[in-house]
Amino acid sequence: MPPTIAIVGRPNVGKSTLFNRLTATRAALVSDMPGLTRDRREGEAELSGHAVRLVDTAGLEEAHRVAGTARGRHARPE
Repeated sequence: MPPTIAIVGRPNVGKSTLFNRLTATRAALVSDMPGLTRDRREGEAELSGHAVRLVDTAGLEEAHRVAGTARGRHARPE
């Protein structure tokens, strides 16, 4: 089984474009609109002669401080 590499980062920085280029497909939707990717996409690629499995992810947002429970039921903006 090839190693899995996740493409992670902030919203709208080109993760899906990179995924499409590396997998030589148009499997991931690409737009200037932030937040388009919601579900992860997986694909096969070859990097430096090695087979890998790539995962395109939704953008990561900065977490706000959480008051109350560990589950964040009482989240409040900073």
